[in-house]
Amino acid sequence: MPDQNLTLGILWAALLVAAPPSHGAEPLPGELVFAERCAQCHSSEVIEPKVAGLAKLRPEDIYRSLWSGVMREAAVGLNDAERWAVARYLGGLAPEKPSAEVSNFCDAETLTQDVVAGSWPAWAPDARNSRHLSGSGLTAAQVEQARLKWAFVIPDTGSTTNAGNQPTVHDGRLYVGSRSGFVFALDARSGCIHWLYRPAAGVRSAISIDDGKAIFADYENYVYALESATGKLLWRNKADEQPSARMNGSVTVHDGKVFVPVSTNQGFVNALDPKLPCCTFQGTVTAFDTGTGSRLWQTRIVEEPIRELGRSPSGTMRYGPSGGSVWSVPTVDARRGLLYVGTSNQKTGPPIPESDAVVALDLHTGKKKWVRSFAPARFGGIDIWNGGCVGVFADPEEECPPENESLEGDRDIGAPVVVQTRSDGTEILLVASKDGMLYALDPDQNGEVIWETRVGRIIQIRGPSFGGVEHGIAADVERAYVPIADIDVIENTAAGALVAVDLGSGEIAWRADAADDWCNGKPHRCYTSMTSPPTIAGEVVFAGANDGVLRAYDRRTGEIVWAFDTAFRVEGVNGLSGSGGSISRGGTALVDGMFFQSSGYGQGLGMPGNVVFAFEYPSAPAAVTSPRNP
Repeated sequence: MPDQNLTLGILWAALLVAAPPSHGAEPLPGELVFAERCAQCHSSEVIEPKVAGLAKLRPEDIYRSLWSGVMREAAVGLNDAERWAVARYLGGLAPEKPSAEVSNFCDAETLTQDVVAGSWPAWAPDARNSRHLSGSGLTAAQVEQARLKWAFVIPDTGSTTNAGNQPTVHDGRLYVGSRSGFVFALDARSGCIHWLYRPAAGVRSAISIDDGKAIFADYENYVYALESATGKLLWRNKADEQPSARMNGSVTVHDGKVFVPVSTNQGFVNALDPKLPCCTFQGTVTAFDTGTGSRLWQTRIVEEPIRELGRSPSGTMRYGPSGGSVWSVPTVDARRGLLYVGTSNQKTGPPIPESDAVVALDLHTGKKKWVRSFAPARFGGIDIWNGGCVGVFADPEEECPPENESLEGDRDIGAPVVVQTRSDGTEILLVASKDGMLYALDPDQNGEVIWETRVGRIIQIRGPSFGGVEHGIAADVERAYVPIADIDVIENTAAGALVAVDLGSGEIAWRADAADDWCNGKPHRCYTSMTSPPTIAGEVVFAGANDGVLRAYDRRTGEIVWAFDTAFRVEGVNGLSGSGGSISRGGTALVDGMFFQSSGYGQGLGMPGNVVFAFEYPSAPAAVTSPRNP
């Protein structure tokens, strides 16, 4: 899935392990342990976070991560002294840490001002995940007059410089979490801080606002409900106890329940270290009561129990079937009482039907109602892959695709399923895959395919590819709007585009290829790929790109009516300095008179950044201006 791959690297066949930093004298104890157990990942050319990023952390944070956080599985076998030695070594490389201080808290006068109207309360305006702000009368002429109103810089205290999350807006406040471990409630009109909260780990989830609660999950699978007005903790619970479980998607809240998708990076980390077994993780979806935080149900995506598969050539026990991660945002079909989730490929065999699939679950019980797999026919309907399949590691898996097939990209359903009513009144499900396919399914026929259309190309590369659809699509009653990544990491090029597809026929209505001149003078991680989910409002479709540019397209023709380059140095209204970067995960949140975009994705194929931008547009259109940073 996109985030797993973007986080942990891309060019596996060319993986270069660098020597750990040296002090020119006898290595420190922590440096020796790091060189033996950690450097293969964190000192490589392509895997995040790198040593410089880890050095931004405090030793006590690194130590906690090795015992109970995201690195606890990778640290198995290290004693307490060794973990402290690694933590002190890495934390001591940069004694001066980035500032976590924030300023510009809202005053009493701010609290009495008129609030920004309108609501974008979750990853999408509603749990059907169409990202269509229906009823909006926004015109292209209004967007042409949009101006930057304020920018907020998120403290750069995490191991990666990243502000990629989807912002949400409700009752005049903007809510956003960050990988650096902050959740903010900002005043939407001015950017001042109403409150902030520090969860146990970094946050990749959008903040869902429901019944006076701000609900989200952190990277270590803790789910939180805060009082949305004050930030006071109401409850906290854990979604999954598997050691390598991670929360990469966003939660969905509906009818008093919060649905939490759970994934992993085990298929990469464990494949890089022959001492770790690959693989034992199976994806899950967990439902909690939003009022009490009590667990209502949990469903394992893979029904077949994990079992031993025998030992690898290096003597490590192998396990399976594993995989079925849920990377994205669960989708609610209230009419049918179903919850839809997309799944990743398997990590190890034997083959299972839930690989690269849409799984329909009962909203109230979590029971599986149906499964529709999209594992590629060119793979024989079987998609089993982990980092060991590349062949440069010690123990390639027996189930890896044949060499000719492994050069044909990979799949995963990483974008949320969309429930949409077409202009003729019929309902369909829209499913987009990472290898460039868009499907329309019949929700009343257990996901039977109505039509399918290729919108991206198959990337010819061994291992994880970065083609097709990564983080989401949008749809109105007539068309789906599909961002295409199509990055070729071998050629160091991309063929990104926004593609509009007719919902009735599946035919492409228009294709707007990304311009290639916006990367001039920008870092090497600048690509013309499009991975951020679009937003539809009135006459326009907003879509951000890896080149850092937020664009507004004419909904009918695909013509660009406005563009703003976010990749520049910013002095935030909160007193911190930062910069925008790639727009990769979170899309545009739009309410009456304003829209908001987070910028910066300092992982894998993305330019780092840590800024949330707020734009204001007039209630009535004025004269037309230039579309570039008007």
